[in-house]
Amino acid sequence: MPTRTLRARCCGDISVEAKGRPGTVQSEEPDEERDKDGGSVHYNYLLGMPLWSLTMERKDDLLKKRDEKREELEVLRRKSPENLWEEDLDAFSAKLDEVEQAQRDEEDSTGVKTNQGVQGRTL
Repeated sequence: MPTRTLRARCCGDISVEAKGRPGTVQSEEPDEERDKDGGSVHYNYLLGMPLWSLTMERKDDLLKKRDEKREELEVLRRKSPENLWEEDLDAFSAKLDEVEQAQRDEEDSTGVKTNQGVQGRTL
C-alpha cells in the first residue's frame, strides 16, 4: 500500500478519495493539465524511437550508401571466381609482406631474432 494511502488512513491529514469504484487509483493531475500538451503523453514512447532522428540529410546519406553497395555488388557479379581468388591472394601477399617487413625492422632495432618456424629435436 502506498505511503500516502497509509498516512491518510492512519493520521487523517491527507484527504484523498477515490472517485469511482473502490480500489481504483485516480490521477492527481487535473484533466486540463493532461490535455494541455495535445495528448502527447500517450505517444511519448513513439517520440523516443530512432525513427524520429531520420532527417533529410540522414536519408540522403543512406540512399547514397545503398547506391554504392549496389554498384559494388554489380562489380563483383561481373568478375569470375578466378579473378576474385587472384585479387584476394594479391591482397594477402601484400599484407604478409608488410607484416614480415615490420618483423624484420623490429629485429633490426632490438637485435633479437624471433623464431620464424618451430624446430623440434630429432631422436
